[in-house]
Amino acid sequence: TTTSVPNPISDLDPMTHYYVTGIEFDQADFSIDVPLTCNVVPTVSSNPTCKDSCDGWAYAYPLLGIPPFTYQWDDTLGQTNDTAAGLCAGTYTVMIIDSIIDTVYASFMLTEPAVMLLNIAATDISCIGGSDGAANLTVTGGSPPYSYLWSNGNTTEDISGLLAGNYSVIVQDINGCTAFDSITISAQSAGPQTGAIIGPINVNEFAIENYSVAFHLGSIYNWSVNGGNQLSGVQTNIIAVQWGTTATGVLTVVETDSTGCIGDTVKLIVNIGGAGINE
Repeated sequence: TTTSVPNPISDLDPMTHYYVTGIEFDQADFSIDVPLTCNVVPTVSSNPTCKDSCDGWAYAYPLLGIPPFTYQWDDTLGQTNDTAAGLCAGTYTVMIIDSIIDTVYASFMLTEPAVMLLNIAATDISCIGGSDGAANLTVTGGSPPYSYLWSNGNTTEDISGLLAGNYSVIVQDINGCTAFDSITISAQSAGPQTGAIIGPINVNEFAIENYSVAFHLGSIYNWSVNGGNQLSGVQTNIIAVQWGTTATGVLTVVETDSTGCIGDTVKLIVNIGGAGINE
């Protein structure tokens, strides 16, 4: 019996395999698998974790076609598996061939995060020996959230209460990418430069004498008198002192400027009835 079948056959379901069966003379039944063009869905992939890193990967798999399949990627390694690894950011194409040389291509793109950049704004300490310095860190790029490790052991984004010196920070993003930066905290002021104490260094017993140092606007002056009494000029640059009996007197002053910085102690030795020197 002969049965006519349209040739070619059209409107076939792309998700179904079809077979042609028949009897040729005294031969046994036979079947012919009619393949359809294989299809690829290259949607399983992972982008590189850091800027300029090459740890991305992509997996391509055919939905149709007759196995076994062969793969040819166009990356620099020319990989031939269903998964291409060690990929940098870029566009890649894979060619898949099934067992009857049916071929399909698929392309996709891998992207990388922006480079991680650090910017540190430093606040210098007000005076030499102070501890009011600070570092304000800003991070851009990478993949937040970030973690921080400063050279002084702090793990916060910004740090304060700093002495003068060098500070560095390592920042790591959620993918393990790192960036490094450093700053130097300096002193804004070396403190007031108080000049020598001006006044007599050889005095009589119970003499009242005036002593002074150079005037700086906004400064206060803390005097100390040993061997006499300060009569006037509290916290000013000019004082009056009444000395006592014959002895060696000592006069000192410490200046604090308008920013709160403290100068060195200035001393004058006064001989009541003898010779004196400035230091």
